[in-house]
Amino acid sequence: LSDRVEWIIMGPCPESLRPYVHEWRSAVEGELYPGVLASLDLHLALIPAGDSLYSEHKSTRLALEFGACGYPVIASDVPGLRNSLPLTRVQNSTAAWLDAIGAHLQDPEQAKRLGQALKAKVASDWMLDEAHLQRWQAALLDR
Repeated sequence: LSDRVEWIIMGPCPESLRPYVHEWRSAVEGELYPGVLASLDLHLALIPAGDSLYSEHKSTRLALEFGACGYPVIASDVPGLRNSLPLTRVQNSTAAWLDAIGAHLQDPEQAKRLGQALKAKVASDWMLDEAHLQRWQAALLDR
């Protein structure tokens, strides 16, 4: 796919993949992270994940971050990502990943719609707004 995709990696990148990477950025944390992530202007984000507790939590966080940016996401079909987020979930096989990436590349307008649907879902169901804060307060303070 390196002839059809400009791969952007943020964070660690295995030496074997570097010849195929268009842009390799060091990991950014803290208050700069949201702006840097949004500035990447990705057409597609990938979340390959294993079936582990660490991966579960990290992958969900990444899906929410990519979703907040409106990026369509292809993700491993693992327990931590089996939630209400509209992701394209795939088995962890080369063929499944290539098929899903190819489908997104073939129909960029549909991919864009998927990204917008994910953004809307994150905004409506996953943000800690005033109503959610009040429900938490009531539950924690037993009101």
